[in-house]
Amino acid sequence: MNTNLTIRTEAQITELKLSEITAINNEFAVANGTKETKRFGTKPAAIKKCLANQAAYVEQRDQYLADNKDPVEDFIEQGGEVTQCPPQKNPKQKAPTSKSALLSTKGSKASGERKPANSFSMNIGGSRIVYDIPTTLVSVVKTTDKTESMVGMLIQAIEASLEPTVEEVAEHVVTNYKRPKSAKEVDRSFVIRKIKRAVQKGFLKLETA
Repeated sequence: MNTNLTIRTEAQITELKLSEITAINNEFAVANGTKETKRFGTKPAAIKKCLANQAAYVEQRDQYLADNKDPVEDFIEQGGEVTQCPPQKNPKQKAPTSKSALLSTKGSKASGERKPANSFSMNIGGSRIVYDIPTTLVSVVKTTDKTESMVGMLIQAIEASLEPTVEEVAEHVVTNYKRPKSAKEVDRSFVIRKIKRAVQKGFLKLETA
């Protein structure tokens, strides 16, 4: 995913020409995997669409960066201390590199592996809301005829569960869904990103416990 697109305020976008706003909107659309717009009827319509696509891009970018964060950097940000290994007694043994640095905290040890996130956030109605993955319920707002699509699979997972939490829906999809035309595995973070996208598009709704 391209994580380097420029983020602008509404005032900055308003100052641009309609053609420039259209081009920026389409950059976000491509990054989000949504349809581009060839032409807008009015400048206000272009601004509104551009801001919406920009907000969706920021959500996906932040989630992507969180999912792909280097475990050592994440450990350091949380207060961990990185120390180098002591010199090796065996001269034939290679000295440790920075990649093999020991991770340690005061009074405890920590591995470089990251635990799966237990929450995520979304902009809903202009407010940033944090959802707990194990307890937040997912419900269907509208269905789709494309039953083999990701949205279709999410809806099937929700209908198959007695208490469809984000956690349970993600586990169901990871077990039963394979990405078409891709050798990449479907993991938990991938499914959660798709749930967020389906919520943004009005197919699903999230309810906190």
